Amino acid sequence: MVTKKRKQELFNIAWNGIKSQGFQQSVLRNEDGSPKVIPGGDGAASCAYRDPQGRKCAVGWMIPDENYHPGLENKLASSPEVCKAADLVGGEWDEEPNFARHLQTVHDSSASRTPEGMERNLREFALNHGLDIPQDA
Repeated sequence: MVTKKRKQELFNIAWNGIKSQGFQQSVLRNEDGSPKVIPGGDGAASCAYRDPQGRKCAVGWMIPDENYHPGLENKLASSPEVCKAADLVGGEWDEEPNFARHLQTVHDSSASRTPEGMERNLREFALNHGLDIPQDA
């Protein structure tokens, strides 16, 4: 089982990263700069591990730059490729694959389209997982 300490470390990375970008969602863009829309979806933009403006999603912040490649986009956080890039593989992670996927869902949620909604969703995620909100250093 993944320890609470390890989950807290990962959540801290995601929280601090998203906070540094003003709790803004990272989204893929069309060539004209408009957000790409998920085909057949509810009009939501297609979220990205890395977007052209340099923002990252919650799981994207857990992927070191040297492990990131565009082929990860459009893959679930629970996919083997993303888990490997974020070093969420083996042992304890095999027993608990949904932590990163749940964090991805929180980021990608339509309720996270605004900075206020993103912060609220991340706070709720922390509460649901027994985690603390990082304090400013």
